[in-house]
Amino acid sequence: MPWTVSGVMEKRKDFVADFVSGDWTMSELCRQYGISRPTGYAVLRRYAENGEPGLAARSHAPQRHPNQTPASIEQMVLSLRRAHPLWGPRPLKKILQDRNPQLAIPAADAPSA
Repeated sequence: MPWTVSGVMEKRKDFVADFVSGDWTMSELCRQYGISRPTGYAVLRRYAENGEPGLAARSHAPQRHPNQTPASIEQMVLSLRRAHPLWGPRPLKKILQDRNPQLAIPAADAPSA
């Protein structure tokens, strides 16, 4: 069973302290704390690299979005959408392509399977 949300930092500190004491093997500690061995090694590695701040929870959100539409194109789409709220994606795309042939305007709709 994985660690609960409350007290994760304290449990990680306890885990590291128990490991450093040398009284337990990694397998015994992981079994006792209810985590997998790869998770136990990851906690120790993060502690070795960053000390106590390395034990804090980290965000799982992606740090970059390689396929994200550029902000300038987003603004053009949104402003045209606000000016013509009843128009669908195909007319909006056609107008944007006609006005800006050098830009890669995003797809009007998803391709059918």
